[in-house]
Amino acid sequence: MKLGFFASQLPYGPGYNPRSYFCGGSAIALHSLIVELAKRKHAIDVFTTAADSKDHHETHANLAIHRYGTAFHFLNANVSSALFYKPLNYDVDLVTVSFDIPPNTLAGYVYALKKHVPLVLYHHGDFIANYGSFVRRSSVSLFNSLFVDKMLSYATVIISPSLSYIDVSDTLSKYRDKIRVIPNGINRDDFAISRTQDECKAALGLGDDIQVILYLGDLSSPKGPDVLLRALPRIVDTVPHALLLFAGDGPLRSHLGDLARKLGVEGNVRFDGFVPHAETRLYYAASDVFVLPSKKDMYGLVAAEALMCGTPTIITRCCGIVDLVNETRCGYVVREDDISELADTVVYVLQNRIEAREKARRGKHYLADTLSWQNIAEQFEDVYRSLAEA
Repeated sequence: MKLGFFASQLPYGPGYNPRSYFCGGSAIALHSLIVELAKRKHAIDVFTTAADSKDHHETHANLAIHRYGTAFHFLNANVSSALFYKPLNYDVDLVTVSFDIPPNTLAGYVYALKKHVPLVLYHHGDFIANYGSFVRRSSVSLFNSLFVDKMLSYATVIISPSLSYIDVSDTLSKYRDKIRVIPNGINRDDFAISRTQDECKAALGLGDDIQVILYLGDLSSPKGPDVLLRALPRIVDTVPHALLLFAGDGPLRSHLGDLARKLGVEGNVRFDGFVPHAETRLYYAASDVFVLPSKKDMYGLVAAEALMCGTPTIITRCCGIVDLVNETRCGYVVREDDISELADTVVYVLQNRIEAREKARRGKHYLADTLSWQNIAEQFEDVYRSLAEA
């Protein structure tokens, strides 16, 4: 089968992933999927953006990646006008669009319309318009009103990584008849680490007596880093050596710094900024608890990554991965925006290390056995075969 994929961004190979080229969990998931599908002898063309203003083309076994030069940046997106017309020079049997960052998502929809091929939307979450600058809010709201419903209506199949997210989504609930739930996979080898927790702490300049609370991801309102920070005073009242380690960057960075000072906990907070994906396992392995306090999150891949490193994990009910956590009892679930419950749960985890580590080990084994990208790719193949037969 000849498969086409559209993505706003796609990770480069080892050694080159510039900070100006943001690749979040959706980009990492798509990259893992196409690599596995290429191993299965599908001919794959990926259409995405480049980190600079020039076009680049990479060729691997069964896989061609077409990166089109960035014309300008919008929010976290590298936007390329060429992405809307140059892929038309290539023919594929069907196209999968990574529904991640506007406006590039629209390019795959345009391709499917013009080429009259089936469209699969790999849905990574709604485009949330109620935070950020006026320009961001108005732009995302306009994109949602003009294009999102059209794309979802036109799509032959919508892939959702989470069943529970469908109920809270602003857009998905009326398209249940065309939704197929396929969770994101995980690469076991990406999170293998030979160093002990104390050695990992030392590598990050942390004493072994420090109780590390890790937040890793985008510092933006939907992810809730401010909720976690507001819980910190109550945490340090009981665990004075607790340190909240923010690994990530985003629009809330300066606000979080000001808030830490206002709350009087600046000595218990550290900001490490953006961390390349290859280095995240060091942070997970060094931490005593990982917290994803999202107010709305399609999946929460970072929570799965933390579990793969054996790190006790706390998430909110609004994380799509809550289905997995509840089913396997591999972590702790709290109400979103509930500062008191979050603080109490963090303290409980820090004071009950044996129980918390056992839960994390349970999650690690489940993920490694069930959510390998080999298994996930097979489920995508089933979708593609049914479309080909139809």
